[in-house]
Amino acid sequence: MLIRLPSVALLFLLISATELTAKSGCFEGLEQRMLQLVGNGAAPGIHVRIDHDGEVIFDKVTGDLRPGADGKAPLPDDAIYRIYSMTKPITSVAAMMLVEEGRLKLEDPVSKYLPRFADMQVSTLTGSEPAERPITILDLLRHTSGIPYGFFGIGQTRFAYEAADIGSWDDSNQVLVDKITAIPLEHQPGTVWEYSFSTDVLGRVIEVIEGRDLDEVFRDRILNPLGMTDTGFRIDPVERGRIAEAHDFLSDYTSKRAFLSGGGGLASTMDDYHRFTRMIRNGGELEGVRLLKPETVELMRKDHVFAAGLEKGKYFIPGSGHGFGLGFGVKLEDTFGALAGPVGTIYWGGYAGTTFWIDPLNDLIVIVMVQTSSERMLVRTAIRQAVYSVFSNGPEPGMDCGG
Repeated sequence: MLIRLPSVALLFLLISATELTAKSGCFEGLEQRMLQLVGNGAAPGIHVRIDHDGEVIFDKVTGDLRPGADGKAPLPDDAIYRIYSMTKPITSVAAMMLVEEGRLKLEDPVSKYLPRFADMQVSTLTGSEPAERPITILDLLRHTSGIPYGFFGIGQTRFAYEAADIGSWDDSNQVLVDKITAIPLEHQPGTVWEYSFSTDVLGRVIEVIEGRDLDEVFRDRILNPLGMTDTGFRIDPVERGRIAEAHDFLSDYTSKRAFLSGGGGLASTMDDYHRFTRMIRNGGELEGVRLLKPETVELMRKDHVFAAGLEKGKYFIPGSGHGFGLGFGVKLEDTFGALAGPVGTIYWGGYAGTTFWIDPLNDLIVIVMVQTSSERMLVRTAIRQAVYSVFSNGPEPGMDCGG
């Protein structure tokens, strides 16, 4: 049957299509910025993809696969990147799948699954004191467990973590838990946001509930269903020729590691992570495969820190104008120092510079794949500013080429 659109609707569609075609030249500034970043040595290569309203309207690769290639090893579309903390949203999705199935509750004490977390101590200026309440699954998801990281910052707990080599690739997820529970927490549970090993502990909770290792859970429940065939905790050595490298040192993902870090252990590709972000943008579904209900994704996208009256920690990674949901940073307001992009945008990134954000106002997914730890903030800030020189920063959606 031929369906005739009303003339106004048809005109709108024609204008929209024409506008997007005309705006293809809007990204010259973004392309130039990418070239500058590579040319200035911020990273050997950069891949940026922009998905607008379900259509890829920008997909640019610049530079080399590794330092010193001098154009002889161009960065391929299917390069493999260490995504580090962009693993956290995937672990969080796995946990929320268990919540939907009734096998896990946000209010559950972590000690229900990991008994060593019962009766935790909290560090004080003069020693330690008992935790006032148990750490919950919600605390792990939103980083309010009292657990910190040990590889940055100062404090008794952080120094003890560093001395115990917590997060070693040689330790299993259970050994990680054993080490963490032997040291007093940095804060009382449920009071302060601190970036932490919380998502790694959550990964161990998932293992206990599922009765198998985290790599198997991810493979069977998320990666294979979504078609993310190049994502995993280990890169097959035969794929070494696709691994993007950095000017600075990054971990070797081709060797077998005991630590399946739910907080930072995955490697992935642009295509694979795009599929994951599309699932989130679509409210938990991709191409007929549903992992989560829309209301669950909506819950994950809401701020669970300031909305609950909790405090920023010493090192509030999200920064000014942002909160934190269940696995993602969330932009809450436009303030000085806030990332470019409208309120409601969710995002996160990894140690080696990879980052993504999902902007509901403009219906955007933007993914940046790069390998540079020392210049990651420079790259992220530059790419975001270039994107929002084209798209609206709010409060109204739209594209703007500056006249």
